[in-house]
Amino acid sequence: MTGKFIFSMQIMFLGLSVVMVVLFALYGLIVLFNRFFSRIPAKKEDNNLSNKDEKPVTIKSTAEDLPPQLVAAISAAVYCYRAAHTAPESCESFQEKRPNMDGSRWLAAARRDIMESRERLVISRRDRT
Repeated sequence: MTGKFIFSMQIMFLGLSVVMVVLFALYGLIVLFNRFFSRIPAKKEDNNLSNKDEKPVTIKSTAEDLPPQLVAAISAAVYCYRAAHTAPESCESFQEKRPNMDGSRWLAAARRDIMESRERLVISRRDRT
């Protein structure tokens, strides 16, 4: 009895040590690949510091220059961002409604396929129990 226990402990420690050695070897391999293949280019001087004689370019645009859909989208995004900390459900009304496609044959075929696959899944789950 004690002989089998000692043998099983030896096998367990041998298996655990082999697994740990393999894991450390893989970790070392990943570190080596990271060092050789992910060279980050050296940082260059900031463009603003090197080109002191150039003036910064500013773009002047007003709300009249932008399409109204873009202005509405930006306004909704800013509103949702600001309201996220107080009432996160208040932004749900900005989601675009999907167009009604009840008459589409492709949509009907997709729905039928989904329903059939759900039915097959329910039947297969019943058979397991």
